[in-house]
Amino acid sequence: MRGHQHVCGLSVEGELWCWGDGNEPLLQRSSTPTRDWLADLDGVIEVQIGTAHACALLDAGEIRCWGFRNEGQLGDGTREISLEPVAALGLDNVVQLSVGAFFNCARTDAGRLACWGDNSRGQIGDGTGGETSLEADRPAPVFVLDEVQRTSLGGLFACALTTSREVQCWGANERGQLGVGSRELYMASPTPVLLPSSLDLVDVEAGTAHACALARAGHLFCWGDNSSGSLGIGSSSGQVHEPVEVRGIGEVTGIALGYLHTCAIRAGREVWCWGNNDEGQLGDGTLEDRDVPVRALGFE
Repeated sequence: MRGHQHVCGLSVEGELWCWGDGNEPLLQRSSTPTRDWLADLDGVIEVQIGTAHACALLDAGEIRCWGFRNEGQLGDGTREISLEPVAALGLDNVVQLSVGAFFNCARTDAGRLACWGDNSRGQIGDGTGGETSLEADRPAPVFVLDEVQRTSLGGLFACALTTSREVQCWGANERGQLGVGSRELYMASPTPVLLPSSLDLVDVEAGTAHACALARAGHLFCWGDNSSGSLGIGSSSGQVHEPVEVRGIGEVTGIALGYLHTCAIRAGREVWCWGNNDEGQLGDGTLEDRDVPVRALGFE
């Protein structure tokens, strides 16, 4: 898992290794993988990295976080910096971990969703926040939604797929990333995305400021920041506040979102991407932005 200027990886033995720039501090500066301060972290099954912190999900269903935590994103009830992993309070039986820029959410096996950390845009989802003061943040997990099947966090917003196949989003909305039709700058409580009720939704994924939902029939809908064509709808308008179907790609079976680009796995195992391409992230052999899906080369 890659962060802003740092990377962590999990070995097949379950050992966690990290490397990169530790200025913030997330980890000691190291050009090679190291686990010097992670040696006591056993049973890791997943690691997620934010801008200046990281969290690990353990096989015991607990969460450990470390790094920078002015906004309380380590979840131990304080705002102290910790190089060593600390336990997020009040969480057990966690089965999914999601990390945003400066906040996190965890889903339990009972479908309860708890979030903690930066709440400057209401991204915790408990109906509070929206202020830049530290009092708005949540340094310990807060349960905000039940009957959650899956969750995905963007930079400053979150989305969840519920067991009733409804997608709800909350947090920052400056770029329309909540998909609720509103032009409010943020929404502090989970709000249903304006998706067709007939869809049998199976997944939701959030990028930095856009999101997409996938239906079982392979239909894909996206919304939010479209400044580089990241919604794949044939235009690069700045923002789209309601979901729009991505066409011309066929049946989609999986999706992944980045900063300003999107990729999808199509039936037949082809990879198609669209959006910002200044670093060649679309894989089509060019450096040109694409506002419609193009096939990534080399996948058969």
